[in-house]
Amino acid sequence: MTAVLPATDGRGAFALADVMRCAVAREAIVHRLGEDGIVTVSAGVSACVPGEDELDPAVLVSVADSALYQAKADGRNCVRRIR
Repeated sequence: MTAVLPATDGRGAFALADVMRCAVAREAIVHRLGEDGIVTVSAGVSACVPGEDELDPAVLVSVADSALYQAKADGRNCVRRIR
């Protein structure tokens, strides 16, 4: 999933991603085979500073993707932010 938050800075985007991660982790998921499980979320966040950074959507997506892979490498169920 990708979310574009035009009026949100990097800290706000990180905080929102973490709130969503925690909300998903609190929900017990019942598998169709009757087994209970926990679903976790790993997220990567990127941001640009208007006037300082070039607004290139492809770069923002690439940076967020790198942050996502860092979250997965760090054990999953976490949010990582690059810049």
